Amino acid sequence: IQSALTGTNGRFTVVCGKMITYTLLVGIMTLPYALSAIIGYVLDAGFCNPYSASVYLKILFESTTVDFSVAALLKYIVITAIMALAYAAQTAFVFMLAFLFKNKALIVTTIGFIACVFFGMTSSMIAGISDTANELISWTPFSADAYNMGNDTEIGTMIKVIGISLAFIAAFTYITYLTFKKSEIK
Repeated sequence: IQSALTGTNGRFTVVCGKMITYTLLVGIMTLPYALSAIIGYVLDAGFCNPYSASVYLKILFESTTVDFSVAALLKYIVITAIMALAYAAQTAFVFMLAFLFKNKALIVTTIGFIACVFFGMTSSMIAGISDTANELISWTPFSADAYNMGNDTEIGTMIKVIGISLAFIAAFTYITYLTFKKSEIK
């Protein structure tokens, strides 16, 4: 790592590599939810209308309303992958915190958890205030578009969620790079 850091783009390469690893880890952590939702859909498990906004619960609910087909199954698989990307985008700021608070995992985890819960709850409340607030929130990974994906979701909505998620991940990767560079100078 030392030789990578001394190179021209070394710090950025290290930060990008760690962000890719982080994003893959979030995907692996959401895999049990995705698999249980897909298996529930295939087995026609039947589930009541979900209380909270969750793509995985919506897929289980739709197992009773959407007839099984390969096309629907593939769409649900794509939706669960998009949701994993959206979760990585929602928590991308935690990656920056890890560089700020080196060797203080408890602080990073606490701030990250509280902030994610706060952003998730307040984004839905703010979106209900006005159309302008709703439009603003729709351009974040905390939007209702991400949480309400199901069989009726259009391709445009999926592309929008992917684009927003990638933009947030890229932005926080760059901010983390700047933070890493600044902390090394001190």
